[in-house]
Amino acid sequence: MPQKPKIIHIYTTEEAEARIPEVLRSLALSVIEAMMVLESHSVRSAEFEKEVMAIRGYNAYLNNLSHAIWRTPKTKVRGTS
Repeated sequence: MPQKPKIIHIYTTEEAEARIPEVLRSLALSVIEAMMVLESHSVRSAEFEKEVMAIRGYNAYLNNLSHAIWRTPKTKVRGTS
């Protein structure tokens, strides 16, 4: 069965800057949720695995947004080095 093509959204610097705080908030909440799950479930549990997958997803999203900013050419201001 053929795989679906991976769709990659290219963010503008402004879009990325606007989204990063919310993604960081979601990432932090996922980490807290994972810690709470560990209070009642094993590291090998499906519940904990779900939380780790969420953390990985937010981390990858944050990485894409950050690279949209870092890879944008910077304009030089005259008189600075």
